[in-house]
Amino acid sequence: MSLNTKVLFARAVPVLVAAAVGLGFSQLQPLEAQKGASKVGFVDIQKALEADPKGAAVGASKKKLEGQLRDIQTQLVPLQNKGAAATAAEKKKITDLQKIAQDAITKYQTDSKAQLAPVEKVLNGLIASTAKAQGFTIVMDRAAAATSGLVVYADVAATDITDTVIKSMKK
Repeated sequence: MSLNTKVLFARAVPVLVAAAVGLGFSQLQPLEAQKGASKVGFVDIQKALEADPKGAAVGASKKKLEGQLRDIQTQLVPLQNKGAAATAAEKKKITDLQKIAQDAITKYQTDSKAQLAPVEKVLNGLIASTAKAQGFTIVMDRAAAATSGLVVYADVAATDITDTVIKSMKK
């Protein structure tokens, strides 16, 4: 071996060893990350809200609103189907019914927000304390996770904390 080859070899070996060791550690990193993996839980927010008396009252108000809107829709559709042939009185009736529907929706939203704000605050606290007690690092609303497609599979028995949260609410 010539002197230049020996020098090159002597300089290259430590670099290659460092690269191999670095490659080995980079392969171990995912395993290390898995040791501290997050435990994800789910809660059915709607079910928990309905378990609270104020939440149940908002649910009843929503059903009442849906009934009102169906009644308005029943009156509104035939009038709207007349289109340009509708009389001035019928056009006014359409406008009036649309305003009644919008006012009912706005009132429901305002009232339900006011009623649910304190319930949601307590519920969020109970979810957090239940999650901590059971070792969950993340808790998601089950409906939101399902509809978003974010979660493809979850073992409900192992990850759902809804019933525990509801029991905590009743204490």
